[in-house]
Amino acid sequence: MRLAIGLIAPLLIGLGTLAVVPQFKATFSAFGADLPRMTQILMDYPWMLCPAPLAVLALWAVWPARQRDNAAYLFGVMLAMAGSAFVVLALYRPIFLLAATI
Repeated sequence: MRLAIGLIAPLLIGLGTLAVVPQFKATFSAFGADLPRMTQILMDYPWMLCPAPLAVLALWAVWPARQRDNAAYLFGVMLAMAGSAFVVLALYRPIFLLAATI
């Protein structure tokens, strides 16, 4: 069960990013300004978080057998949390920067 959660959490973040980024892309193109580097990377590569479950599986495969499920669970959940933080920061930073100039 822990391995499944460790795989599903980053997978949901990756697929969610694929669903959300195109909506923000249209909004950002209306800004007409240069995007921050982090946002531009996310706009160019919205699929970059999708292979995260493969990293969880790789960690699970090389970890010692007694603790591999726990390690995969923790790594997957932390990867999902870090990925979601990156996506939120990348998508909302240009909006906050625009609001600061108004």
